[in-house]
Amino acid sequence: MPRVRLPLALAASLLPAVADTRVTFTLDRAASVRFTVLRRSSRRGRAVTTPLRGSFTVRGKPGPDALRFSGRLAGAALPSGRYALVATPAGGAGARASFRVR
Repeated sequence: MPRVRLPLALAASLLPAVADTRVTFTLDRAASVRFTVLRRSSRRGRAVTTPLRGSFTVRGKPGPDALRFSGRLAGAALPSGRYALVATPAGGAGARASFRVR
């Protein structure tokens, strides 16, 4: 079962709406990795995450890997707010990292 480690160095945790952000991750073996974006919010003092429509998949190689994330999902720019990026390799457990769009 492949595993992904995400000190998912979201190179910029404050993601300007126009700039691409470098996302780094590490796999213990080659696998397709599905990235899903969740909207983070707080309701009555509790953290709530809501999946957004759309995701993207990349083919990862063993060891350190990287991709550029444009801040767009399903063709639309993400509005300002807090988000979580979840990386799930095929047949493995997911890992999560948080970021903010200004």
